[in-house]
Amino acid sequence: MSKPIVVAPIVIVAALIVALTPHDYVVCPDWDIYVVDQDGKPLPGIGMHISASHPAVDDQDLAIAMTTDAQGHVFVPRRVIHAARWRSIAGSLKQARAFVHAEFRSSGYAAIPPQAGYGYANPGEPGEGGAYWYSETGHVVSQAILYRCVSGVRRYGC
Repeated sequence: MSKPIVVAPIVIVAALIVALTPHDYVVCPDWDIYVVDQDGKPLPGIGMHISASHPAVDDQDLAIAMTTDAQGHVFVPRRVIHAARWRSIAGSLKQARAFVHAEFRSSGYAAIPPQAGYGYANPGEPGEGGAYWYSETGHVVSQAILYRCVSGVRRYGC
């Protein structure tokens, strides 16, 4: 028996073992989101839509609506999927069809519509990026800053 014929089954068995081995995939880490005004004062009662996903292993995004408490805070608990590695491989191949728009890692964001009298940060101002994370597995803390609408200052949302 030649070596290639003996090696091939060993490689196939090893690949199957790796593919079937379960792994924990973090879809959403523990996530604290604080919403404040430009002076750093908490904004209670702000509603937001939170989305988090790990497209390689999860076909459904985490999508929830939450409202800030008296400290302008919401907490999104950690979400983990326990799946075989083949699921990640298949999910990655499915995402590859999208080419440049494909996502292979987890990500999350909070869409925070400003309440009346407030708008979003302008480019170059603190808080312009909003509340989001990309490829995180530990604890994430985000701060979203909403700016009071002032006469003479152009601001999206005012």
